[in-house]
Amino acid sequence: MEIHDDNKRVIPNLSLIRTHVFDKVGPMDTTHNISMVRVNLEDGADTATLTATSLAQHAPPGKGRYPTGPKYTVGGEYSVDLVKDEAGVWKITKLALNVVWTLGDASLMGGPPK
Repeated sequence: MEIHDDNKRVIPNLSLIRTHVFDKVGPMDTTHNISMVRVNLEDGADTATLTATSLAQHAPPGKGRYPTGPKYTVGGEYSVDLVKDEAGVWKITKLALNVVWTLGDASLMGGPPK
Protein backbone atom coordinates (compact mmCIF):
# COMPACT_ATOMS: atom_id res chain seq x y z
CA MET A 1 0.00 0.00 0.00
CA GLU A 2 1.25 3.47 -0.87
CA ILE A 3 -0.03 6.74 0.53
CA HIS A 4 0.91 9.81 -1.50
CA ASP A 5 0.52 13.02 0.49
CA ASP A 6 3.09 15.53 1.73
CA ASN A 7 5.28 12.51 2.57
CA LYS A 8 5.05 9.48 0.29
CA ARG A 9 4.74 6.38 2.47
CA VAL A 10 4.99 2.77 1.38
CA ILE A 11 3.54 0.12 3.68
CA PRO A 12 4.97 -3.10 2.21
CA ASN A 13 2.93 -5.93 3.74
CA LEU A 14 -0.38 -6.85 5.36
CA SER A 15 1.07 -7.03 8.87
CA LEU A 16 2.33 -3.45 8.65
CA ILE A 17 -0.93 -2.29 7.01
CA ARG A 18 -2.76 -3.66 10.04
CA THR A 19 -0.37 -1.92 12.44
CA HIS A 20 -0.12 1.44 10.66
CA VAL A 21 -3.60 1.74 9.17
CA PHE A 22 -6.26 -0.59 10.61
CA ASP A 23 -5.12 -0.41 14.24
CA LYS A 24 -5.13 3.41 14.03
CA VAL A 25 -8.30 3.97 12.01
CA GLY A 26 -10.32 0.95 13.18
CA PRO A 27 -11.32 2.30 16.60
CA MET A 28 -12.17 5.76 15.23
CA ASP A 29 -15.62 6.99 14.22
CA THR A 30 -15.20 7.13 10.45
CA THR A 31 -17.03 7.20 7.17
CA HIS A 32 -15.28 6.21 3.95
CA ASN A 33 -17.20 6.91 0.75
CA ILE A 34 -15.83 5.43 -2.47
CA SER A 35 -17.25 6.55 -5.81
CA MET A 36 -16.48 6.85 -9.51
CA VAL A 37 -15.11 3.29 -9.53
CA ARG A 38 -13.65 2.41 -12.92
CA VAL A 39 -12.16 -0.96 -13.89
CA ASN A 40 -9.90 -1.35 -16.91
CA LEU A 41 -9.99 -4.99 -18.00
CA GLU A 42 -9.26 -6.39 -21.43
CA ASP A 43 -11.04 -9.54 -22.64
CA GLY A 44 -9.21 -12.66 -21.50
CA ALA A 45 -6.68 -10.77 -19.37
CA ASP A 46 -5.63 -11.96 -15.94
CA THR A 47 -4.63 -8.46 -14.82
CA ALA A 48 -6.68 -5.29 -14.45
CA THR A 49 -6.50 -1.81 -12.98
CA LEU A 50 -9.07 0.04 -10.93
CA THR A 51 -9.41 3.72 -10.04
CA ALA A 52 -11.82 5.38 -7.63
CA THR A 53 -12.31 8.61 -5.72
CA SER A 54 -12.72 8.69 -1.97
CA LEU A 55 -13.95 10.97 0.78
CA ALA A 56 -13.10 9.87 4.31
CA GLN A 57 -13.96 11.62 7.56
CA HIS A 58 -12.29 10.63 10.83
CA ALA A 59 -13.15 11.49 14.44
CA PRO A 60 -11.88 10.18 17.78
CA PRO A 61 -13.73 7.10 19.08
CA GLY A 62 -17.19 8.06 20.33
CA LYS A 63 -16.90 11.67 19.09
CA GLY A 64 -18.08 11.37 15.50
CA ARG A 65 -21.67 12.44 16.12
CA TYR A 66 -20.69 15.75 17.73
CA PRO A 67 -20.92 18.50 15.06
CA THR A 68 -18.25 20.66 16.69
CA GLY A 69 -15.93 17.81 17.69
CA PRO A 70 -12.49 17.29 16.16
CA LYS A 71 -12.52 15.89 12.63
CA TYR A 72 -10.05 15.12 9.87
CA THR A 73 -11.39 14.75 6.33
CA VAL A 74 -9.42 13.45 3.35
CA GLY A 75 -10.33 13.62 -0.34
CA GLY A 76 -8.32 11.29 -2.52
CA GLU A 77 -7.97 9.00 -5.49
CA TYR A 78 -7.21 5.29 -5.34
CA SER A 79 -5.22 3.41 -7.99
CA VAL A 80 -5.32 -0.38 -7.72
CA ASP A 81 -3.55 -3.16 -9.63
CA LEU A 82 -5.35 -6.52 -9.69
CA VAL A 83 -4.46 -10.05 -10.76
CA LYS A 84 -6.69 -13.10 -11.24
CA ASP A 85 -5.35 -16.13 -9.38
CA GLU A 86 -5.56 -19.79 -10.47
CA ALA A 87 -8.99 -20.14 -8.81
CA GLY A 88 -10.32 -17.17 -10.80
CA VAL A 89 -10.38 -14.85 -7.79
CA TRP A 90 -9.26 -11.24 -8.34
CA LYS A 91 -6.68 -10.05 -5.80
CA ILE A 92 -5.05 -6.70 -5.15
CA THR A 93 -1.34 -6.59 -5.93
CA LYS A 94 -0.87 -2.84 -5.40
CA LEU A 95 -3.02 -0.15 -3.81
CA ALA A 96 -2.08 3.53 -3.82
CA LEU A 97 -3.96 6.44 -2.27
CA ASN A 98 -3.18 9.85 -3.72
CA VAL A 99 -4.32 12.43 -1.15
CA VAL A 100 -5.75 15.36 -3.13
CA TRP A 101 -6.86 17.52 -0.20
CA THR A 102 -7.36 17.47 3.57
CA LEU A 103 -9.40 19.49 6.03
CA GLY A 104 -9.26 19.56 9.81
CA ASP A 105 -7.01 18.26 12.55
CA ALA A 106 -4.27 16.03 11.09
CA SER A 107 -3.10 15.13 14.60
CA LEU A 108 -6.07 12.73 14.80
CA MET A 109 -4.16 10.55 12.33
CA GLY A 110 -0.80 10.99 14.03
CA GLY A 111 0.27 13.96 11.89
CA PRO A 112 0.94 17.55 12.89
CA PRO A 113 -2.09 19.61 13.98
CA LYS A 114 -3.49 22.17 11.56
